[in-house]
Amino acid sequence: DAVDVVEHALKRHSSDLTTKEMALVALLKLSSRFPSCTERIREIIIQYKGNLVLELQQRSIEFNSIIAKHQNISSTLVERMPVLDEATFNARRAGSLPDAVSTPTGPSVNLPNGAVKSVAPLLDLLDLSADDTPAPSSSGGDFLNDLLGVDPSVVSQQPG
Repeated sequence: DAVDVVEHALKRHSSDLTTKEMALVALLKLSSRFPSCTERIREIIIQYKGNLVLELQQRSIEFNSIIAKHQNISSTLVERMPVLDEATFNARRAGSLPDAVSTPTGPSVNLPNGAVKSVAPLLDLLDLSADDTPAPSSSGGDFLNDLLGVDPSVVSQQPG
């Protein structure tokens, strides 16, 4: 039967990681489709609970939990996902974003590697590699004034 085929694919030494991952997913789907084989499928999945490959171990534990504790929602979890209609998605996305975010403002600069970098990045607030703001140059004088942002030339020019 189908469970035998998937089990054979899991136990083959020539099966790569992706094949084993997909086989575990197939077993989860088969457990929903064939409730009479659920216990056997669960035993096969449990074998990977202590696997050295973390991805297989995680899937085994999660799928075992779904089969053991959440059998009432397992059919909903494994049903086929609908195809994404790109036109509808883009229309909804454009309607949910404010105008300032959806349209970039400011001129762009062509970089030597062919990438285009916007001069006024609105959404790139956490970019730590940006060179847009030059570092203030220190004159080698008082580091405490530099740290506090005090300009010594302004302090010395004020009347006393």
